[in-house]
Formats: sequence, C-alpha cells, structure tokens
Amino acid sequence: MQNIENISSAGLRGVLGKLFKNKVFKNFSVLSASNVLVQALTIFSSIKIARSLGPGDFGKYGYFITLSGIYSVFAGFGLRTVITRYVSARNYNGIKLVRNVMLMRALLLIPISVIIFVLNAISTELVFDELLLFVLIGYIFSLLAWDALEAYVFGQQKMSFSSVVNLSSAVLWVLIVLLIPKAHITVTLLLVITFLLALLKSAFLFFRLRTNSMLSVAAENEEISFMDLVKEAFPFFLLAVFTVFSTKVPYTFLAMNSTKEEVGFLNIALRIASPLQMLVLTMMSAVFPNINKKFNEDRSSFIGSVSSLLVLVVGVGMVGAFVISIFSSEIALLIYGKQYLPAADVIASQVWYTLLYAILCFIGTIFSVLHEQSLMARLSFVNAILCTVVLYIFSFQGAVGLSNGFIVASVIGIIFHWYYLQMKMPVKISIPLVSMLGIIMALLYVVSILFADTSLIIRLLVAAAAAGIIGIVLYNYFIRNSLKFR
Repeated sequence: MQNIENISSAGLRGVLGKLFKNKVFKNFSVLSASNVLVQALTIFSSIKIARSLGPGDFGKYGYFITLSGIYSVFAGFGLRTVITRYVSARNYNGIKLVRNVMLMRALLLIPISVIIFVLNAISTELVFDELLLFVLIGYIFSLLAWDALEAYVFGQQKMSFSSVVNLSSAVLWVLIVLLIPKAHITVTLLLVITFLLALLKSAFLFFRLRTNSMLSVAAENEEISFMDLVKEAFPFFLLAVFTVFSTKVPYTFLAMNSTKEEVGFLNIALRIASPLQMLVLTMMSAVFPNINKKFNEDRSSFIGSVSSLLVLVVGVGMVGAFVISIFSSEIALLIYGKQYLPAADVIASQVWYTLLYAILCFIGTIFSVLHEQSLMARLSFVNAILCTVVLYIFSFQGAVGLSNGFIVASVIGIIFHWYYLQMKMPVKISIPLVSMLGIIMALLYVVSILFADTSLIIRLLVAAAAAGIIGIVLYNYFIRNSLKFR
C-alpha cells in the first residue's frame, strides 16, 4: 500500500499515457473487448439452447462442436503460428501465403472427411445422420478459412479487422437464436445455422481484407513456397495433434464411458469457462508478434516481456478462476436452471484447469519464439500419452472426475515443460517470481474448495479480498517494471 501512496498523480498519468499509446496494449484491448463480448453473447444464447434441448441433446450439440475442433486440428496442419510469425517478421501482405495454406488444408480435409464417415458408421454413441456429417465437414472448412485469415491479421497486428467481424457474427447468432421459437429448436437446425454463419464470417473477413489492400495479389516481399510451409508447419502440426489428445479427445472418452447428460454438464462448464480461457489466450495472441520481434531485434528486453506476460496471464487467470469457482453453484442455477445444477462442481474444476492450460500455452508460445518447435513437439508427445492414460481413467467418474483429471495431468505437464523452458531461455525467468505465483495459485485453489459451501455473504467477502490483493500485487509489479511491453 505504501508504494501506491508514493506514486504521484503526474507519474500515474505518465504510465497511463504510455499504456494507451502502447501498440500491444491497444491490440490486446481490441481483442479482449471483442472476445469477451463474443463469449458473453455465446453464453447468453446457450441459455435458451440448453433449456430448450435439455442435458442430453445439449450434450450432442456440444459433442458436434468438439469433434469439429478435433478434426480442424488435423486439417489445420499447425499452420496458424507459421502464418502469424511469417507475416509479422516480414511485414508481408500477399495473398499467396493464405492461398497456399488453404490449398493444403483443403487437400487434407478430403481423407479426413472419409474418416469422419467411417468412424460415424462404426460408432455406437452419439451418431450423426448424413446431413449433419456434411454440415460437420463444411463447418470444419469454414473454421480453417477463418483461422488462416485471423492468423494473417494477427501477424499484421491489425486485430480490429477480425474482431469486428467476429463480434458481428456473434450478435447475428444471438438474434437468430432468440427469434427461433423454443418448440422449433433442434440440434440439426442449430448446427446448420452455425455452419452457415461460420462460412459467412470467413467470406466477409476475406473481402474486407481485399478491399483494404491487406491481401495483395502481387506482394513485394518474398513468398514462402509450398514445401517451405510443410517444413515450417510440421513441428507445430505434431504439437497440435499431441495437444488435441491432451485437451479435446478426452471429451470423447466421457461420451464413451458415461452418459449424454454428463457430456451436457461438461459442455455447460466449458461455456462458463470459455470467457476466462479466451481472455488469457487473447493476451498471448496480442503479445506474440511483439515478443517475437524483441527476441530477433532486442534480446535485452526480451526476458522482461516474457516475465510480464507470465505475471499478467497467471494474475488475471487466478482472479477469474477463483471468482467463478467459488460461485459455481449460483452460476449454474441462475443461468441454466435446476436441471444443470450438477454442473456446478464441473464448472469449479474446469476454470482452474483453464488457468493451468493457459500456463501451458504460455510455455508453448515462448518455445515458438525461441524456435524450439521440435523440442516442444517431443514434450507434447510425452504429455499426450500422460493425459490420455490419466483422463481415460478419470472419465469413468463422469464430468467431475474428468475435470479433476485435467487438473492432475496439467500440473504434471507444467512441471516438466517448465524445466525444459528454463534450460532453453537465454536468461532464466526469476525462480522467486515463479514460486510466488505458484504458492498464491495453490492457496486460492484450496480456499475456493474450503469456502465452496459457506454462505453467500462470506464468499462475496472472500472473493473481493482475493481479487483486491491480486490486483494490488499486479499493479505494483507493473508500476515497478514500467510496462515491459513496448
């Protein structure tokens, strides 16, 4: 508190002035505002959807979205990071890069489509009809197109272009859901609309980039060849595949070893945790081009930026995870109703897993900046095996068990990932800083469990105290370090 009192108003204005002129901060602000609004709109629309479908069909709806994410990883071939890194490093503005990426992804989608039909034919759980299978393939293609264009925009550090389109699409989705009579809401109708909106969103962003001369037919800078794309992307592809086995495939274990209702409860928890996940991942998306440039051009300030990013991600993540977990019962009851009250414990576990997953993503981001894709892929392979075994066992205990399994597997994964990250860093990240963050995180997790069943007033006081303390710590840290992101 003494440090805060000693800061003069002029100094504070100077810090705030630097902050609002900071390009990374502006990019982060645009992305954060857009993504938080998108997630809020998604949760708002899911209220009517969940109440209309019930836990069983809502589980089927969420399972479709999960499958699209899994298959998108395989068809995406790890090209997202390659696009952002290539564009940011060379100030590239040509269309050929995006065209080559989409050609590669379209070719990969052909055998994946065959696999989708085969697996659906032999499946005994949550089977989709032929219409939904074609919708699934079309939706995957739309996701891949959006991913390529968004990565391109991120590389140019013009996040507002994709943010406005994404937000507009979310608003349109909510309006459509609200206008559909409750009696006519079905899984098939919702998924067809989801696909059409995703396709429209990608097409609109493409034409917006073209009209603003951000995708030039004849770019002055060098072009990356098709084979160069394959070579650059392959380590990221392996990393993405191993990551999907650690994060998304376990949800299919729940579908196999439990019930549709349990899948529905997990889907609710993912909806609630998604704003927090989006917020912390947005931070890394906004900062990645800046840190990448610093590593190549200004190594002296690189370690400061990395430490600041870690503090920001963990600090914001801890506040979000603690507040959501301690009020998980009220959130489930007020938003989705009594039939989804069993999802409260799932929500509490999922938000803490979200924070741990964000730390793993932070480590992956820094490995990418250090060009340690091969090491990252090997570590992810080990982590994938660990998660597959642990999560398959925990999936027999329902959605709560699977969520707790995610926490156990993530803690183990962070430990050995962090060890290798410190080995590769040109300057080690402060051990006291990391230890302090770890201790605070563990204490908050324990407190959230101990106070979960106390009165609402007590939990409000505890949540306010925790948020205030973490806020003061973050404020003092960034004031002392004078904003490492420039």
